[in-house]
Amino acid sequence: MEIVLFLATILIIGLVLSWFFKVTAATIKNGAIIIIILVVLYFVFKITPAEVWEQMQQIFQGKR
Repeated sequence: MEIVLFLATILIIGLVLSWFFKVTAATIKNGAIIIIILVVLYFVFKITPAEVWEQMQQIFQGKR
């Protein structure tokens, strides 16, 4: 009986860790995409992240 509980515990820990790493990888991927977009906007169009943030705030304030 103890071996079944031990194997079930290992299975649950494996599932939780795989979910965690999947979520973490997706978050890092999305963050990298946002950083690349901000760098391109800055170097190509000379638009700073502060200007992007102000524009986003204006857009979202209009929707409330």
